Amino acid sequence: MRQRWKWVLGGLMIFALGFYSGVSFGAHRLWKVLEPMKRMEEAATINFGIDELLFLRTGNPDKALRRMEQRLDLAVAGLAQGRQWEELSFEERQALLLAKKYRQRYPYSTASPGAQAALFAAPDEPLDPRVLKTAARVLMESTPATVEP
Repeated sequence: MRQRWKWVLGGLMIFALGFYSGVSFGAHRLWKVLEPMKRMEEAATINFGIDELLFLRTGNPDKALRRMEQRLDLAVAGLAQGRQWEELSFEERQALLLAKKYRQRYPYSTASPGAQAALFAAPDEPLDPRVLKTAARVLMESTPATVEP
């Protein structure tokens, strides 16, 4: 009987050590893959931001605005892609509601089908006041137009 418990405990210890090693190794490898992607995204954010700022400072506000709205549309389409409204987190839903309010006040000049579909699928819910920033308050006080599907 004692011999059996030794084997069981030994097996459990080996299993726990293997599990811990696998998780540690996997997390380390995952970080090695994700870290360069995160840095690439940050570099792209800087580059696009500088372009937009230069457009604004050199008298091309329409071009800067168009670029910012394109980035907004890509983010909206990517955030909602392949998921139902109920599957989104609270923060994601609030971000989409804010984007919908923006697009109701400033309708599309050139339509992004993915962003339009995502915003059309978002219900007309009020934004949580705790989430509102100063710019979002302007959207809340405006009279919206409609966002077409």
